[in-house]
Order: sequence, then C-alpha cells, then structure tokens
Amino acid sequence: MSTVKILGIGGSQRKSGNCERCLAEALKASSTVEGVETELVSLADLNINHCNGCCRCHFKGTKDRPCPEFDDAMTPLYAKLAESDGFIFASPVYFGSVSSTMKAFMDRTVPFTTGYYHPHGKSEFKETLRFRPAAGIAVGGGRNDGIETTLYTLYRFFLYHDMIAVGAQAIGNIAASSFGGAVFSDEKPDVVNRDNIGIATVRLVGKKVAVLARALKTMRSPIEGQDVF
Repeated sequence: MSTVKILGIGGSQRKSGNCERCLAEALKASSTVEGVETELVSLADLNINHCNGCCRCHFKGTKDRPCPEFDDAMTPLYAKLAESDGFIFASPVYFGSVSSTMKAFMDRTVPFTTGYYHPHGKSEFKETLRFRPAAGIAVGGGRNDGIETTLYTLYRFFLYHDMIAVGAQAIGNIAASSFGGAVFSDEKPDVVNRDNIGIATVRLVGKKVAVLARALKTMRSPIEGQDVF
C-alpha cells in the first residue's frame, strides 16, 4: 500500500504552546500506524486573508490558483490538503469557539466544497475532501467554558465538506469527549503532562484517523466523484 498522509492544522498563534503540543501528540499517535506519515502545519506562521464571500472560486478556481481573489499563504495549502488522506485540526478556545486564525483558514476552503450549494461549480478542487476522515482537538482554559462548542464548530466544518468525522467516544470506563480531543489547560503551560484524560482523547483520535485513512485510501477512488444522491 502507498503511504498514507495525515495532515495536522494548528490554529493557535502561540508557537509550541499547549494547542500545538496537543496536535503533535495526536500526530505522534497517528504515526504509530503502519504506512502512515504525518505533517504539522502551524497557521501562526502564515498570513491568510479573510474570505470576502465573492464565490469566484466556485467557477474560476484552478489547482494553481484555487482562490482567484487572494494569492497568499493559503495558496500552497490547497494542494497539501488535497494530497492528504486524513486530518486533525486543533484550535484553542476563544470566546467559546475556534480562534480567528483557524476560522480564517476554514473559510478559505470554499474551493473544496461539495456541489450542494453550487452544483454547477467548476472549481478544480471541488469535492476533493469528501470521504476523508478528520478529527478536531479543542484546548480550553475553562473546564466547562467552550471546549465542546469549539469542537462543534470544527465538526460542522467537516460535515460541510462531507468528510468522515472521527470522535473520541470513551476510554475504558472513563467518560471522555464523544466529539474529539478535549483538553482542559487551566490556562497553564505543559498541559500534555497534566490533563491525562484530555491527552488520552487526543491520542485516541490521532490513531483512529490514521487507521481509518489507511483503510479508506484504497476504497475512496471508486466512490469519489460519483453522484451518490
């Protein structure tokens, strides 16, 4: 089997902070699956313009220039996303949702959207992310203050792209997050060594995404591009 690639997208502006370290732990778990390689992209390094809703990408987006409006740090990410077999998105909790950095990135993925909104769209990346497994990780400073609502935002994003959402469910007899990696930082550093339950969910979704991506890689081709309705 060819190599399976899992791409991690970090939505924090803090380099090597709690969020990025949690994402690295998830990717480390992914890499334990045979034939899997991983890559972590930190959005903190990138200047990504905000989508202005022009929708030109639906009809004029090419693989060289998916977004006709902006040629910025997002441009090379389109190909990187299209070439990946599974995804893990991590965001800190900002006012009960994803960071503005992550949201800007998510909004700029319009060239990948399915034909539901624009059935006659001609973007060359249209529907590329369909049937690819993805999991979210949310790192919050408050125990009951936005971790799950941030995960809701990430998982709605996966479903908009018709991706396969991967949750954490439970670990043994310990009640964990059913939605994804849920980590409570208590606004302190080094959460990887403190929130054992949260980090367990992170590692679990990392491995599950890799296992599913490997299993689905050979199965996707016959169903990608088909009209399943």
